[in-house]
Amino acid sequence: MSAKVYIETTIPSYLVARPSRDLLIAAHQRLTRDWWDLRRPAFDLYVSEPVLEESAAGDATFARKRIESLADVPVLAVCSRKHKPRSTSIWCMASSTKRSSSAERRWLGD
Repeated sequence: MSAKVYIETTIPSYLVARPSRDLLIAAHQRLTRDWWDLRRPAFDLYVSEPVLEESAAGDATFARKRIESLADVPVLAVCSRKHKPRSTSIWCMASSTKRSSSAERRWLGD
């Protein structure tokens, strides 16, 4: 059983962005690309609808690349009140296989 990793918006942003001239940001981009290429298969990745929506915003070319990078990542479902954990988290680890994001449909043609 692989460790589960929640992918937030920074990951696809660093993954597809043009290389930055800022050394710290460039290092983050390089580390993100290396992790994505080399370590990602060792984990079960998850994403949420808000991340898909944020990833679809901005420059159309890079938005498409961000959404495409997340195409195979399951989307977490929102917990109903009766299943909501006592913490502040509202996302269930049981993922939804159906993607309903209008932003994603716009970019991937679903």
